[in-house]
Amino acid sequence: MSKTQTVEIKTHTVEIQYQGTTHTLEVSEDQKILEAAHTAGIELPSSCHAGVCTTCAAQIVGEGTVEQSDGMGVSPELQAEGYALL
Repeated sequence: MSKTQTVEIKTHTVEIQYQGTTHTLEVSEDQKILEAAHTAGIELPSSCHAGVCTTCAAQIVGEGTVEQSDGMGVSPELQAEGYALL
């Protein structure tokens, strides 16, 4: 008999200000903000979906950080200004 193990994935509340509208999303830790926005019907600028072109770069306003271990497109200079990939 095997046991089923439940893994709880954390979610984060993210506010996106785009074209004069503020959108609030719940984004799970294993999901990209861009994917969550698309699922919610919010079409944000994007191109490569691989983290290299910076089309989806956005500035973090207020509190919070974004894990970018696989995003190569944001230069250290842009990161210092608070930019991250969605």
